[in-house]
Amino acid sequence: KASAAQGSAQAEETKMTTRMIEGVSEIEDTFDAFILDQYGVMHNGAEALPGALECFDSLLKAGKKLVVLSNTSRRAKDAT
Repeated sequence: KASAAQGSAQAEETKMTTRMIEGVSEIEDTFDAFILDQYGVMHNGAEALPGALECFDSLLKAGKKLVVLSNTSRRAKDAT
């Protein structure tokens, strides 16, 4: 078993940092798959947000696996 000190050292070595990006195109080549939140990211409830459709299409054309999630409380038949 690894000691607490060894575990802490390993965690420090793999410490991740947050990188701000201007758009998905900056990281498109880094990942094989993307998880996208639909409401507020892809659309506003009435229409697609600027660049959302182009981004989605670009990822599809690049062969990326896409998962679209929603945390809406409305059932699918009620959501528009």
